Amino acid sequence: MTGTSGPAIPRAVVLGSGTAVPSLSRGAPGILVTAGQAVILFDIGPGTMGRLLKAGVTVDRVTHVLLTHRHLDHSGELAAFLFARKYPGFDTAGRTLTVGGGPGMREFMGGLFRLYGSWIEQKTGSVAVLEFDGPGWGSCPVGSLELRTLPLEHTESSVGFRLETAERRSLVVTGDTAYCANAVRLAEKTDILICEASTPDGQGIAGHLTPSEAGRIAREADVKRLVLTHFYPECDGADLAAQCRKTWPGPLTLAEDGMAFSLQGED
Repeated sequence: MTGTSGPAIPRAVVLGSGTAVPSLSRGAPGILVTAGQAVILFDIGPGTMGRLLKAGVTVDRVTHVLLTHRHLDHSGELAAFLFARKYPGFDTAGRTLTVGGGPGMREFMGGLFRLYGSWIEQKTGSVAVLEFDGPGWGSCPVGSLELRTLPLEHTESSVGFRLETAERRSLVVTGDTAYCANAVRLAEKTDILICEASTPDGQGIAGHLTPSEAGRIAREADVKRLVLTHFYPECDGADLAAQCRKTWPGPLTLAEDGMAFSLQGED
């Protein structure tokens, strides 16, 4: 089973490179990261569970669900995911699922449990809730990795995530954000920056990035590889790579669903 053994070298799979707009080619946001015993979902938009299966992972193997923010295209399948884990064929006995996010995360989870009650209460495992609500860095261990967070500029609940190995190799997931100093701090010298670029240059949306703005973050943070994701339909047919090249000269990938990366190189 993917992500349940082996060295703690993070490997990321793009489960969804799209947005809230339904698409036959791009799913709602979701990034799977596996590293040793840690199996982490960054965001869990509608359709994530099916794409998780395509990546070789069943819902009972997931150890962490971490929300960059709580807009429905990033969180909409969380309740269904908790419901699915109750299926008797899944092995969740003694397993703690950690669900984390920015300010208001505990209240959000409390609301889900009040709404759905026993439908999503875990019978053989438990759910731990992490809330990163400070103005500066937050951190916690994730298996043999360190998870670090910073608030970003999208909603009051928005945080970006940085996973670091003991050797200080790292992977960063921004979620949705505007250009801001914290995005640069979060991504500083990271090996892989998975960054949103929602619309082409000239069609920017408040609280989101365009390709050249994402490239600016990558350049200022001196990252090793930039992966653009979270594409609205306006991106179809646009030369996003050329727009990003206005500000970013380094390794660049435009995400597609199912695309995989590791800190040892692109799969």
